[in-house]
Order: sequence, then C-alpha cells, then structure tokens
Amino acid sequence: MRRLLLGLCAALGGCSAIVSLDRDLMKSDAGSDPADGGLDCAPPFVPCSRECVWLDGDADHCGKCGNACGEGLVCLEGGCAADCGALSDCDGACVDLSESPAHCGACGNACGSGQLCAGGSCACVDRALEICGEGCVDLGADPAHCGGCDAACPGGEVCLAGSCAASCGALEDCAGACVDLDSDERHCGACGDPCGDVQECSAGSCACANPDLGICLGLCVDKSSDPDHCGACASECAADEVCVAGGCSAGCGDLTDCDGACVDLARDPLHCGDCATSCGPGMSCDAGGCLCPGGETECGGLCVDTDSDPDHCGACAAPCPFDWVCLAGACADACGDLTNCSGACVDLDTDASNCGDCGVGCAGGRVCGSGSCDCPAGWIDCAGVCRDTETDWRNCGGCDVRCRGNEDCVLGECVPA
Repeated sequence: MRRLLLGLCAALGGCSAIVSLDRDLMKSDAGSDPADGGLDCAPPFVPCSRECVWLDGDADHCGKCGNACGEGLVCLEGGCAADCGALSDCDGACVDLSESPAHCGACGNACGSGQLCAGGSCACVDRALEICGEGCVDLGADPAHCGGCDAACPGGEVCLAGSCAASCGALEDCAGACVDLDSDERHCGACGDPCGDVQECSAGSCACANPDLGICLGLCVDKSSDPDHCGACASECAADEVCVAGGCSAGCGDLTDCDGACVDLARDPLHCGDCATSCGPGMSCDAGGCLCPGGETECGGLCVDTDSDPDHCGACAAPCPFDWVCLAGACADACGDLTNCSGACVDLDTDASNCGDCGVGCAGGRVCGSGSCDCPAGWIDCAGVCRDTETDWRNCGGCDVRCRGNEDCVLGECVPA
C-alpha cells in the first residue's frame, strides 16, 4: 500500500509529508483509521479522525495521525518545533503561504480539488482549466460554464470554443462538450476516458509527460527502480528485495534504497536530492536539484513558458482575461502572425506542444521542426523515446545500457563520475 501511495505522490509532483514516514505508518495510522469510514483525501492530505489533514503542518496530527504537538509548539515539516522560523504560523502549522495548498496566500485559505497554490493564489493543476466556484472547469468546452463561470448553454446546445452552438462540427460531442479526442486529456481517444496525473494525450493515447516513466495501473512509474513494477507492470519484488536496473535484488549497491527503489539521488526525477523529493511534470533532476527545460519557468511545481502561457503570462500566477492571449509575455487581444492555441500564441512550425496544429504534442523527447515531430539530430529512438546515447546514463552507447550510480555517460561510454 505504501509503495502505491509513493507512486501516486510522485505522479502528482511530490508528497514530502507522506514519503518521509515509516514504511508501515500510512497503513496503520494515517490511511486506515476505522473511524474515517473510507474517507477519500487527495494527496498530500490523508484521513485522520474523519477529516483530511496535511501531516507536514497540522499541530494535531504532526507527522502522523494523532501526534499532537504540546502547548506552545508548532508543526514544522512533520515534526514539533518551538517556532516556525521564516515560515508563517497558521494555528500551529508552519507553512509557506506562497505555495501551501491548505493556506494559500492567507491562513485557512485552502485550494480545492485539482488545484495547486502558486504565488499565493490557487490555480488549476490542468492549465487548460479555470476555477469556477470550488472546482476547475474548461470554459471553452463545458456546457455549464461556456465562455464564463455559470454561463450555461440552453438545452440541446453544446459548448464549442467558449460559445454555445447547435453542434460540435468536426469535434466530438462529449455530453455537450466539444473536444478533440486526439489531444484532450479528459477525453483521450474516447469520451470519458481521462489520462492520469502528469500524463498527456497524444494521438488519442495517454503517455507520461516524463519519457523515462511508463504507465502502470494508471500511474506513471519508473519500471527500472519501482519495486511494485520492477522491469514490467506485473513484476513485483519480494518484501525483502529492492529493484535495481529493472531487476529484483538483495541490495542497492552504490545506489540509494528509497523504500525498495534503488535510485541515484543526483539525477532521479522521482527521488531528487533525497528520497522524499519528486520533481514536477516535465522537470529533470540534475546534481540533486529539479530543473525545468531551457526557456521554461517553474510555477507552483509546473514548468511553463511565461512568454506564451495565458495562465502565467510574463510571470507565475499572472493570468490573462478569458478570450485574451499571451503574446511575448504580455496579454493581448490577438496573436498577430502566430497561432492562437487555447490562449497561447505559438509557432506551429516549431512549438513542441502544438506541432503542425493546435494540441498536437511531440512525445518521447521529439522536437518540432517544420511542423513535424522528430528526434533531435544524432539521437536515436529507444522504445518510442528519443535518446542521446552519447550522454544518457540510462542508454549509454545504446538503448537500455545503464551506467551505475557512480558513473556518467561520456561519448557513449560509462566512466567514473
């Protein structure tokens, strides 16, 4: 059970409060309290005493359910402390108001389901959605919120590109929402077939945003190190074994044992710098730190292009008004010579998220050139993912040739780091 929770937390971009606990703690204390009656909490929250709590910063449940800090003490990163230091004290919880989902911008201001806290404001994890009330909706397709919150279409009409219409035309009618089944992450390949967290829809199929991960039971996992899916989705290591290089083993050798996963903390995006830190979607791990691709900025755990992202236009948490676009980092009413793709002004010849047409993403590390997705020059295709076998420690000199934890890949050969 704990390993499944770890996979879910990694897919969501990290749950430090959960992964820092003892192997059996989630089962015995935080996740199976009979009094909770099967209460379903969205990570990083867990059920305790009939409520969803954040173990990293709850003075009544600090680090584990029922572990209350004494009078005058606060809960700091899952442990009781005398004060919060540089963080804010919200009724005994030490939080960063700029990114805390339970106290976003102010103490007690909790973000809703499917939302994150970025720059002290709640935003939808799915950047194509907008907050209406407590939930996230697609103003461009939702017939109950078509073009604006609570702007419902009349009976029998559908929502097409933010306006009510008689039909969806070339798009698919999914309960009144006009969607592209090839690229819509909520209706990927068929109406009502959503992709999981940190997954993208390309050509009607779900894939993990991180090309080093694969989908098992709806979650993105690293089959090279995940003990529940070691080498293959259905291959689980024994309780006293770990997973190293896609095979079950008695020990991790030069790598670090993170709850049965043998990882290199310097470059593993699911365990970056320590076992508890998972990099967000699209981020890589370099020298133990999470990094966004070149030209992109981290906003609330997501990598975004502030030059074109209408939700983070010019800066994090700087959204453009509905029906406006983001052009060169500024909100505008039109894209000029570029193409408007859901509010982002892009060049269809070179944009990897909109290659040749809006919503056509280049998967597996491919780049967009002249409106077509291809592997970068000199890279090769390894099981559908582009790899630089000159420098890729997972594919050094050839596909699936892995360097050890104390080695780097230089000119296609594993050498001591």
